[in-house]
Amino acid sequence: MVGELKNETQNKADEYFVSQILAAGLTYDEPYFDKIFSHCLLRFGMKDAYLKVIYPVLVRIGLMWACDDLLPANEHFISNLFRQKFFTAIDALPPPPPESDCWILCLPENEFHEIGLLFSYYLIRLSGNKVIYLGNNISLKSLVSVGKQISYQNILFFLVHNALDKDTQEYLNELSKNFSGKNIYVAGDQNFLNQFNKSKNISFISSVNDLEQQLH
Repeated sequence: MVGELKNETQNKADEYFVSQILAAGLTYDEPYFDKIFSHCLLRFGMKDAYLKVIYPVLVRIGLMWACDDLLPANEHFISNLFRQKFFTAIDALPPPPPESDCWILCLPENEFHEIGLLFSYYLIRLSGNKVIYLGNNISLKSLVSVGKQISYQNILFFLVHNALDKDTQEYLNELSKNFSGKNIYVAGDQNFLNQFNKSKNISFISSVNDLEQQLH
């Protein structure tokens, strides 16, 4: 599957950045990673860098890890460097207007893959909205507690780890009940999300375009 991904790459520049970032991760070479990533940003900007390079790197990492071609330490090293880059890009954005909508961003319990959530953080802030970023592995009880303390309109979280369908449906039902009157956005693989029933205040997001439509 890794070989097929390489063969399907239409743009040689995209494949160059993907392969070189992976090479830097495999050798724990942070200076080289920084150099390649800086060139990537200059060429694409943050949004297209995610679509053309960062996301394909993450997909390839998952496949390499599954067939024992990659150590967990390599995956953590690359992911943490991506996290740093997103926080740097977010910090560079101007502060949102006081009257702008507020989004709560988090991952549920046992969800730890933050890169997609951080990219959403960047896009939401880029659109001029406020974000309360809670990070990964947040219990429903904690989320409810936060919701009682702040003023907000939207909640966004990712479902990456495919939990038991019954547990996921119960979680979505509890979310809808506890946050009635708020907009709840659930991001993840479309085929996985389509298995579940959603209440009126829950929307599924399966692409960058889906999120951007909610921001305009």
